Amino acid sequence: AKRAKQYGVQAMIEGPGHVPLHQIQMNMEIQESLCDGAPFYVLGPLVTDIAPGYDHITAAIGGAAIGITVKYY
Repeated sequence: AKRAKQYGVQAMIEGPGHVPLHQIQMNMEIQESLCDGAPFYVLGPLVTDIAPGYDHITAAIGGAAIGITVKYY
């Protein structure tokens, strides 16, 4: 994101798809420090691998957990 910004290019960062629930806050803090304010797209995240066929539910749980940890400026 920083390199793209230097050259005037818009960038969107794609986040990980699978993140354990207890690591979501750490993952978002790392993203905020590295992405220089670029939009961050998360693929869920899926918080478990033991719910085949229910990815939409585990992704909703992960999305809600991100919503709780994100700092709005």
